[in-house]
Amino acid sequence: FLQVYDSIRRGSYPEILQNLALAARSLPEPQPKELLQQLCTQVQGGAKPHLAQLLAVRSLFSGSPLVLSRLQVDHVRALSQVLFLTPHLPGVLLRHRLLSHVLEIRHLDRALQLLGLGQLSEDELRA
Repeated sequence: FLQVYDSIRRGSYPEILQNLALAARSLPEPQPKELLQQLCTQVQGGAKPHLAQLLAVRSLFSGSPLVLSRLQVDHVRALSQVLFLTPHLPGVLLRHRLLSHVLEIRHLDRALQLLGLGQLSEDELRA
């Protein structure tokens, strides 16, 4: 089952990148727009981005047109598939479910950051 789920998740990545590149066009400032479009093109070409490139565009995902509440429904559907949420709901419900899952992941990441990997059991690390 893990391979099937992985292939489903990977199958939605091209659509996510395509939607992200389209959303980048709506950014008002030219420099961040170009950085994000270059990053999308690079990843679509199969290259792995450097950490500095990701950090350079990080701020675009809060308070800009790339915020979850402003994304097109097709983009939200593709993102939902990555988290194994059903994409067959109205856009409002998809955004709500996706946001709740993203917040849960964020809380888990922060808890992991505070505790450190040494505090986790072997089973927790595998999960």
